[in-house]
Amino acid sequence: ARRAGVEGGLLVHGIGQDVGHVDRRLSECRQQRVAGTREKYADPVPSAHQPRRGLFAALVLLTTITSITGSLGAPLVPEIAHVYDVPLETAQWSLTISLLVGAASTPVLGRLSGGRHRNLVIHATLGAVLLGGILCATGIGYPAFLLGRALQGLGYGLTPVAIAVARSSLPKEHRASAISILSV
Repeated sequence: ARRAGVEGGLLVHGIGQDVGHVDRRLSECRQQRVAGTREKYADPVPSAHQPRRGLFAALVLLTTITSITGSLGAPLVPEIAHVYDVPLETAQWSLTISLLVGAASTPVLGRLSGGRHRNLVIHATLGAVLLGGILCATGIGYPAFLLGRALQGLGYGLTPVAIAVARSSLPKEHRASAISILSV
């Protein structure tokens, strides 16, 4: 290229070659950035990895248990008030306590299940929900019933954990439909 003079760092005659070099370099940088983004958001499940048989069924059962224990409380409030001989306003705490415990425990369970202790967290929480069901069924008294409902409230945190397990363990082609089923 012929040099006629330099203005602003660019060559006046031969500007096409220098701009072409800059364009190629920008294009290379964009491609590297896109490739890095693909690696960052790559499929967390390697294609060779096969999920265990029955995993999806177990996750559906897990979320179903959570929804059943959560939805049983509302229609039973008048019966709870009658059985335990407490005012209706007091009996409504059987709903409130499970929701409060669920709201407080969901982020804690999510954090605890984010590592290699996921199965332990799921099993311990299911054990607590089972113990809560036993306490509710025994009829020892209203305080024991409330404690049981509080333990059952821990189960609310299992739905996001189940969705995380589905995302990390199921094949990509089944993942979206599985997560939508678990979310219901």
